[in-house]
Amino acid sequence: METYCLTPAGLPSTLTRDYEDDTALVFPNNTFDRQNFQYAFRLHSALVETTGGVDRGVRRARFMGVLRTQNRPAVLLEGGYLSNPREAQLIGQPEYRQKLAEAVAKALVVTNNFQGAAGILRQHLGGSVSLVRSSRSRSMRKHERDFP
Repeated sequence: METYCLTPAGLPSTLTRDYEDDTALVFPNNTFDRQNFQYAFRLHSALVETTGGVDRGVRRARFMGVLRTQNRPAVLLEGGYLSNPREAQLIGQPEYRQKLAEAVAKALVVTNNFQGAAGILRQHLGGSVSLVRSSRSRSMRKHERDFP
């Protein structure tokens, strides 16, 4: 399992694949840097937990055109690689694909409800409100420091 979100403006990418990584570049999707990471982390965690697959991590990449031009929060989920015989066999099973789809759907509901609750609190309390789940991993806290 491997998940990608667009590298936030001003930060270095965690994956470049020999592309230039100009931290000054800003793309339409950078408007959603915080949400991109939240979705990436929660969706990735759900996939790894549900499948028990190899955790290749959440990566920030600037070279992926499919993410740069989105005008909404966006992530790229890699549920396996056809070049890997074991993963290709799993991907060929409808039950496995259903398991992936259900994990993504559940994580989206949780993330959307979480973000919706934060919006409601901001509206009623004014200013900036940060909702933090106590079960959040040390890894997520480390990555959150990378976002404005």
